[in-house]
Amino acid sequence: MLQTKPQATQQSNKTDAQIQSEVFDELKWDTRVKPEHIGIEVREGMVALTGHVDSYAELSAAQEAAHRVSGVSDVATQTLRFLWLRIAARIKP
Repeated sequence: MLQTKPQATQQSNKTDAQIQSEVFDELKWDTRVKPEHIGIEVREGMVALTGHVDSYAELSAAQEAAHRVSGVSDVATQTLRFLWLRIAARIKP
């Protein structure tokens, strides 16, 4: 009989604080992301990225980085804004 290795489950024993720390480390590791401009909130494995990024590519890279952390069930980026939108809002007459 062929034995197979059991698959890991989506469940994690990590605390939200541990996940938050690991997501921040992952953001620092990814050279496409400026982690000093990004906030991380975690609740029951759900990660919300806040702050601002310079481009859609950086937003996508931040989202990918967060998904690489085990224990992350989903990543929300709705509150992660493009810096150029903030600048454009200040320029309006």
